[in-house]
Amino acid sequence: MQSSYVPRILTCFLIYASTLSAQAIGGEYGWWSYSYSSGSHSNSATFKQVMDVHVVTIPGTPSIRLKFDNVNLGPQDYIQVISSWDGNTQELTTTELQKWTDTSAYFNGESVTVKLWVQPGSTAAYVIRDLIVGTTGSLGFHSSICGSTDDRTLSQDWRAMRAVSSPSGGGGGCTIWAADGDNCVLSAAHCTGTFGVAEAEVPLSTSGGSAQHPPSNRQWPITNIANSNPYSLGNDWAISTLATNAQGELPSQLYGWYDVDFFIPTPGQTIRITGYGSTSGTGAPAAWNVVNKTHTGPYSSTTGTIVRYAVDTTGGNSGSPIIHESTGKAIGIHTNAGCSSTGGANQGTSLSNAGFTTAWNNSACGSPTFTLALSSQAGNLFCSLTDVPAGTTQGFTLFSFNTTLPTGVGTVFGINADPFTLAVVATPAAQGGLYHWVLPTSPAAYPNAAFTLPPGSLNAFIGMTADGQGIALGPGFSFLGESNVVRATVLP
Repeated sequence: MQSSYVPRILTCFLIYASTLSAQAIGGEYGWWSYSYSSGSHSNSATFKQVMDVHVVTIPGTPSIRLKFDNVNLGPQDYIQVISSWDGNTQELTTTELQKWTDTSAYFNGESVTVKLWVQPGSTAAYVIRDLIVGTTGSLGFHSSICGSTDDRTLSQDWRAMRAVSSPSGGGGGCTIWAADGDNCVLSAAHCTGTFGVAEAEVPLSTSGGSAQHPPSNRQWPITNIANSNPYSLGNDWAISTLATNAQGELPSQLYGWYDVDFFIPTPGQTIRITGYGSTSGTGAPAAWNVVNKTHTGPYSSTTGTIVRYAVDTTGGNSGSPIIHESTGKAIGIHTNAGCSSTGGANQGTSLSNAGFTTAWNNSACGSPTFTLALSSQAGNLFCSLTDVPAGTTQGFTLFSFNTTLPTGVGTVFGINADPFTLAVVATPAAQGGLYHWVLPTSPAAYPNAAFTLPPGSLNAFIGMTADGQGIALGPGFSFLGESNVVRATVLP
């Protein structure tokens, strides 16, 4: 079939909020006009087969994403897209195309092969209607390094993901992150746009700074569900969800998530920012451009729900979690520049913002939670539950010695269940019981008070690591909430 294309790369642009730069990065992707029709193909054979092959090549582009139109697939037919650069493959069934709003994932390199697989007795067709292509090199701006050097280091904390928008949404990148254990991700409102994709396990960029993409099963389409008005300092937030990958997986299941909290740090406390900032003009390697980097620095000040901190960021860091280092809690969303070589502070939105907390509590993200503390020293045990939901009549403190998955990712709530977990669940309820407890109970009994064992009680378990999590139940075994998951090692 005939194909034609003409370049329509969008012009890069800067958007300023008040006198301070919002820290998205724009212009890294552009529309490329393209038209190809597979034609209609019927498979009369007794086995599935490739009925059409088409190669898309855009010389010099570092990445390609396809936009489809007029797709007609049978229940078992699919469109297969294969990168000529690294062999990454995506199989787009009708279900996958619905998730991806008739687009593909991003593929590295200047060429992809598109195959139409058709089952016996089925008829299928598709049209490629435009491409999204990557631009060459690093388009860094909105730099806000605190001091004379860029002190960020590479990170593999994939709870923080790269958010890539289509050219309709600015053609650039931000940061988006998994928040709590539900399918909820947070970013800045000015980062929301059409055809957004969240990416984890992001590889290094090219030596010239052009963004590269992970395999298609480490890319997730973004659906925004609530956000503030964009570019409002101290009120710039967005709550979104992700579609599962082809294996039915979400990032929170693979990497865990950040627990959110709503407190304001004290000046001088350590803050961490992890995200996908640019490197142009900062002295960092070009291959580090828009890949996962992290840095810590002191918390500076608060004005209303504007939080400030002397932590290195650049364009592309917008949406990053503002992490309270000593607790590991995410307490805000990074949005704006403010640092320079002579001082200042970068800025974001506190999660105590009233609009955010209302939207959070009204979404599936804000389910009731409470807190588990768990530790062991000299073979002892300390276990406490606080803020148990009102109306709780009984509950469990689950444990598992299967810690092969990231903390908080498991088969039973946030626990990766093992035989010990099943034994806990089978334990009869008892006043003050550690495993299966009841309420009301005396003030001195667990969970109203901490459950403790004296030193040496757990000597047989020294060196072993377990995950713990609290589960609260109401009348009739109704579920009221789950605590955080704590991973602890029995120490001598």
